[in-house]
Amino acid sequence: SGLQSVTVVADSTMTAEVWSKALLIAGVYEVTDLCEEKGLAAYWVTDDGYTGSSMAMRPYLVWERGHDV
Repeated sequence: SGLQSVTVVADSTMTAEVWSKALLIAGVYEVTDLCEEKGLAAYWVTDDGYTGSSMAMRPYLVWERGHDV
């Protein structure tokens, strides 16, 4: 899928688990669009080590790759 890992913040652990798996399966080319469409707070790591996050995840991040958010 082009992704090593996906983390989702949600109201329930079940919702977070299901969406993290779904996004991992959807892959690197779909993760951003799905997150924005569904309003998901997600953070991911690609196979080549790059990171990404949805807009909804930004309030949960303290730092990202050495930069203040």
